[in-house]
Amino acid sequence: MSSGVEVVEPTISPNEMSEFTHCFITATAAEVAPAGWIVGRYFRVGEETMAVVESYEKAVRMPEVNCAGALVRGKQIAPAGLAL
Repeated sequence: MSSGVEVVEPTISPNEMSEFTHCFITATAAEVAPAGWIVGRYFRVGEETMAVVESYEKAVRMPEVNCAGALVRGKQIAPAGLAL
């Protein structure tokens, strides 16, 4: 899925962040998360950042999943040790 945003992964220094208008962080657990503050610099969480977050979520989320387990082909499946 393409959102039309060019992906660039350069090595940056904290000094270069003063030129940023938006910033987000990617990681396994955080996935794509807007960054509002890093190294004493505040960033606006605007439409561009949220578009990246939403595009990622649409690409990786399964609409059947819920917090108490999962719905698989209409059948409730519970995680190990959880009775539904």
